[in-house]
Amino acid sequence: MGACWGTSLIATKVWTWPIPPALGVAYPAVLLATVALLVGAATSRHSYRRTRLGGLAALVLIVLDAAMIGAVGMLAPTVVWLMAVAVAASVVRIGLAIRALPHALTS
Repeated sequence: MGACWGTSLIATKVWTWPIPPALGVAYPAVLLATVALLVGAATSRHSYRRTRLGGLAALVLIVLDAAMIGAVGMLAPTVVWLMAVAVAASVVRIGLAIRALPHALTS
């Protein structure tokens, strides 16, 4: 999914979009922290606390996906086919994460 988003953002020249510089730094930083939390939760075999961080990461990932879809909808000058694939994949991931979230947060 990252490859679809990356390629589509490069194809539409994301660096020319009117995005505040702070947001351009904060979004990738939060995304990398979320990926680190998910990796930590996925590789945890004995730490219940690390596993529970996966639920928090899923919440953040839902917000990040929704923010990216909203930003693309408002700011993208054109829609390339890879962007349509990335949006569809993000919508599916949001749905799956919402479906799994109650179990991830309570178990």
